[in-house]
Amino acid sequence: MAVASTALTRHTRFLNLPCVRAHDDRTVTERLAGTIFFVLAVAGSLLLSSRTGLAVTPTESELTDAARWAAAKFKAAAEPPFSFNYGGKPFAELGWKPVLASRNLDAQRTEHTLTYTDDQTGLRVRCVTVEYHDFPTLEWTLDVTNRGTNDTPILADIRALDARFQREGEVEFVLHHHKGTFVRADDFEPLTRP
Repeated sequence: MAVASTALTRHTRFLNLPCVRAHDDRTVTERLAGTIFFVLAVAGSLLLSSRTGLAVTPTESELTDAARWAAAKFKAAAEPPFSFNYGGKPFAELGWKPVLASRNLDAQRTEHTLTYTDDQTGLRVRCVTVEYHDFPTLEWTLDVTNRGTNDTPILADIRALDARFQREGEVEFVLHHHKGTFVRADDFEPLTRP
């Protein structure tokens, strides 16, 4: 996601919810084992479903890969999966030291917060990540706030996801996503793209 260059004068949030999974040879029947036919949730809390279980069951390898990627991208000494330019310099060259805080949300989720601060201007960049331990999924929000009294230098090329993924062998990646809303009957239709 790219955002036009701007000086930050107010609180801004960038949201990223990636879901990348390698294509495999499982049949549709195997993929749909444990499918939930309907779900009722309010404010993120499951209230009722017609069938319990996951629509797909992740492999131990997928869970391990996701945990490894989370450790590589969301720990204090990690290279975060986001980027931007600040005052004409890439984020990676700014030398800001992150502060890491982690807390268990429940038995299956851990929240990691990386906070970077520019002491000269008051710009604060927070990356709040939820790591799921029962499914190979991470979600994060990039939160950029000017806590200073003046406008910040120019922020440009903001990317909530700026990462490279490598694959082994001939297996291709498949990106699972949705198209959002256009106020039509097919809003949030699930899509895949190789």
